[in-house]
Amino acid sequence: MSNKRRHARLPLRLSAAIHLTDGSTYQGTTENTSFSGLLLKCKNPDILEKGDPCDVELLLDSKTTLKVRFECIVIRVEKNRIALQFSAHDDKDYFEHYKNLMLLNSPDPEAFLREINENKPSES
Repeated sequence: MSNKRRHARLPLRLSAAIHLTDGSTYQGTTENTSFSGLLLKCKNPDILEKGDPCDVELLLDSKTTLKVRFECIVIRVEKNRIALQFSAHDDKDYFEHYKNLMLLNSPDPEAFLREINENKPSES
């Protein structure tokens, strides 16, 4: 099976909130994350369909309540999970925190740094 992913996935567990265009919010936990998207475990993922826009807010550090928000597109919906692709992020400084968190948890930080330079979401 070929792997179409641009970025390696890390099994990083972060609290997350999905904000839908109708104003509703759903809570979940990431199963894995990358620089281009994430897989989120949540209840009722069938509220979204492939191609739907949404925002996801990730809690990067529960001690400081540091969060980063990404505009996303739904790329897959499963029984208890939803795959999201980042399309933009809200703040350059917060993206730096996200990047540092990913690098600290990476088995190969140099490869992750190369990935950052190849493709990252645009700022909104």
